[in-house]
Amino acid sequence: MHNAHPARDSEPSSGGRRADDAGAQASEELRAVVRDCLDDADDLVSRYVAQVSTFDDDQGNVPDEDLRETARACFELLLRLAGGPPVSDELRAVPERLGRRRARKGDAAAARLTPARRNH
Repeated sequence: MHNAHPARDSEPSSGGRRADDAGAQASEELRAVVRDCLDDADDLVSRYVAQVSTFDDDQGNVPDEDLRETARACFELLLRLAGGPPVSDELRAVPERLGRRRARKGDAAAARLTPARRNH
């Protein structure tokens, strides 16, 4: 459930949505879809992890638990930005922290995900 992570549901220190958060202008229909996706996030993450785990160059590079935790946070961030509840500063910082950590480790996944990060 999207309310299962209280630290992530807290208001950002800026006091709510930022002007650049697309969710501020999201239609009620989009907000409903985002809420449904947040409610199903654990299932979505499980499916994602299962799919990514089949990539030959990723096997063994990122432990499953790390992949699951970071995928969960990134899915939640993306959904919240698209039209969900406010985004905490902690959640907003996840992609940068993840990219830096994996780049320091020399993960091939970090280099491959650079284009995706540019889109978000």
